[in-house]
Amino acid sequence: MLKELITKKNIGLGCLIILLFVLMEVFSPYLRNSEDHSEYYKKRSLESQLKQIGQGLMVYANDNGDKFPEKLSTLYPDYISEIRIFFYPDDKSEKVTPENIDLHGCFESVRGLTPTSEAGPLLVYEKSNNHWKTPGRCELLVDGSVRWSLKKD
Repeated sequence: MLKELITKKNIGLGCLIILLFVLMEVFSPYLRNSEDHSEYYKKRSLESQLKQIGQGLMVYANDNGDKFPEKLSTLYPDYISEIRIFFYPDDKSEKVTPENIDLHGCFESVRGLTPTSEAGPLLVYEKSNNHWKTPGRCELLVDGSVRWSLKKD
């Protein structure tokens, strides 16, 4: 009887330990340093902004003989109605104006590409990478995909 009780307790304790390890693994992303967590969401937000810019660029090109605009500010307000798309999510300054999209916005476009350019070329990229702990930047490719790149060229 005592032997059975000890065995059942050991099995229960073992299950509890396994359950704790599983829960720690599942919730570990939420237990990270809050700064890392914040950076993760800022990067996802920038990727979302780039996708919206990519959609605006494609509609613009469709309306303008398969040519992308020379400046990103051309997209506002006809193709992208929300001006905040062109600036960092946490930018609360007075620089967030239509006149400052190209000068103070967080993205730069590569000129001379068309929607029919080969799939690999970089179309829009994050100007500055000094907002991140890790080196790199967000990039939008001609095919509409968005990536995080360690390149700085």
